[in-house]
Amino acid sequence: MTPGASRNAVGGVWIEPGGQRRLVVRVTTAPEKGKANDAVIKILARYLGVSKSSLTIEAGETDRNKRLRMTGLSDDAVARLNAAMSDE
Repeated sequence: MTPGASRNAVGGVWIEPGGQRRLVVRVTTAPEKGKANDAVIKILARYLGVSKSSLTIEAGETDRNKRLRMTGLSDDAVARLNAAMSDE
């Protein structure tokens, strides 16, 4: 997550030195009182075409790096997620 960005956006990949891939989600909201976390859920749910209740933050509530649980994703949502995670 990149809080305080100039625009909301999903896409791009951050590759850790160990090779772990992380999806980049940019939000304009400041990281205070969970507002940026809520924005991440809202933006990602809209991008994937799923309800906000399908996404929950499992770890990283106060960290830039978050682990989300995604449930009930359609094949189309999985394809969108894979496209966002591509190395373009």
